[in-house]
Amino acid sequence: FLPAASLVDEREKRTLDAVLVTPTRMSDVLVGKGAFAVLLAVIMGMATLALNNAFGGQFWTMALILFIGSVMMALVGMALGLWARDVTTMYTAIKAGGILIFLPVIFVLFPGLPQWIPKLVPTYYFLQPIYDIAIRGYSFADVVPDLLIAVVFCIALVPLVAWVARWSERQLAMTV
Repeated sequence: FLPAASLVDEREKRTLDAVLVTPTRMSDVLVGKGAFAVLLAVIMGMATLALNNAFGGQFWTMALILFIGSVMMALVGMALGLWARDVTTMYTAIKAGGILIFLPVIFVLFPGLPQWIPKLVPTYYFLQPIYDIAIRGYSFADVVPDLLIAVVFCIALVPLVAWVARWSERQLAMTV
C-alpha cells in the first residue's frame, strides 16, 4: 500500500496540488508511484522467497508471479490512495479490507474449509501459484490458468484507477 500512503500524504501536505499545476499529469504521478511500488514489492518478495529457499527451482516463474501480484496490489493501492481523504480513512479501509487480501492464506492453513471460497478473492490468483510452486512443486504450466485470471484482474483495475484519478483531479481542482 505504498502508493496509497504516498498519495494520501501528498494530498494532506498539498504537494500533489503543487505537482499538478505543472505540466505533470495525474497519470504521470500514478505511473511513477506504481512503478516504484511494484519494483519494491518484487524485490522484497524475491528476498523473502530466497531467505526461505522457496523458489521451487523456478526463479523466473516466481518473479513473474510476484510481478503480476505486485501490479495488482499497486493498482489497488493507487485507487485507495486517490479515494481516501486522509490517513485515518486509508488505514480504516486497509484494516477493513485486509481480510479480503489475506483470505486465501486462511484456507491454505485450514484445508478442511470449502476451497471454492478463496477463489472469490483476486489475491488468490497470485498467492496460490506461489504456494503451489514453492510447496507442491507445480510447474509454470500448472499455474498459468490462475496467472491469466490475475492478469485479467489487473487489466480490469486499470479503468477503475483511471476513473478514481479523474475524480480525484476534479476534487483537487475544486479545493484550489
